[in-house]
Amino acid sequence: KPIEAPRDAAMEVAAKHNLEVARWNGTKRKAYEGARDRLQEIIETYPDFSRMDEVVFLMGEIHMRLGKSERAADYYNKLLKDHPASEFAKKARARLDELKVN
Repeated sequence: KPIEAPRDAAMEVAAKHNLEVARWNGTKRKAYEGARDRLQEIIETYPDFSRMDEVVFLMGEIHMRLGKSERAADYYNKLLKDHPASEFAKKARARLDELKVN
């Protein structure tokens, strides 16, 4: 594995908090727009977040729930391209199969 530069601890904490809020909004509250906004904030503000693969996968999941399957497929493909070894890669491939998209 390539050596990674040290991450900014404060940014990691802030991004992780947004990820937890997004997960809560998306699963418990069914507030998909709120979850999407939190995830988008992570993507834009914390591009080096250590859990970006999860953020990208969840963006796909949220867009699926919002009925935006093409947008969801974009995120699943981004995950597979940018994070091929991610623990979410198998789920992303399965989602793309469900959508009949490559």
